[in-house]
Amino acid sequence: MDDLAGFFDIGEFASLAVYAPPVGEAFSIPVVRSTKAGFESAEIVAFHARVSDIPFPQIGGKLSVDGLDWVILDRISKDSGLVWQLRAARLDRYDGIVLIERPKAVDDGYTSDGPPTWLEHSWTWAVVSFGRGDERREAAREGTVLPATFKMPRNAETSEITGAFRLRYPVNPLSPASAPVWDIVSVAPFGLNEAMEIVARKREEA
Repeated sequence: MDDLAGFFDIGEFASLAVYAPPVGEAFSIPVVRSTKAGFESAEIVAFHARVSDIPFPQIGGKLSVDGLDWVILDRISKDSGLVWQLRAARLDRYDGIVLIERPKAVDDGYTSDGPPTWLEHSWTWAVVSFGRGDERREAAREGTVLPATFKMPRNAETSEITGAFRLRYPVNPLSPASAPVWDIVSVAPFGLNEAMEIVARKREEA
């Protein structure tokens, strides 16, 4: 069901979902799961919700529907702006929430007087991997910090990430400043242009 004209009499065929934004209070909304085929992956589906029920769904937010958790990858305005189409993937593919920060000013040694001021860019869910077992053992022997790979949904926010940005992970949304900082080593699209793959190295604590 892609075109949802007449969507406002949804009580008889909608599921009740719990929407939890990356930061903020969760609440219940009625949603309709799309049966339209043609997404990049069978693991990605669409849920439709009225704008009156969820004025601005956040990328990386969570939908709990019929006992399963889904993370929102993208949002599309439908039906003359009255309905959201929320493309989502199973949350069990993801490991945790990541805070992405961008610099307000970068110290290049010539045009600024100090280190950058870091601003919140966005929150998202990510799959985090720390290398193979032999790589971890080698890093332990040499006393080095092994880079980690963060795979996250590709959207307007994450596609803006460059090597000048940084990550915080793992992070408690109530106290993000206490989360470990990761410096980005590389950024690249992943898969069929549906994800971002970011390699980052954890900053050693002073």
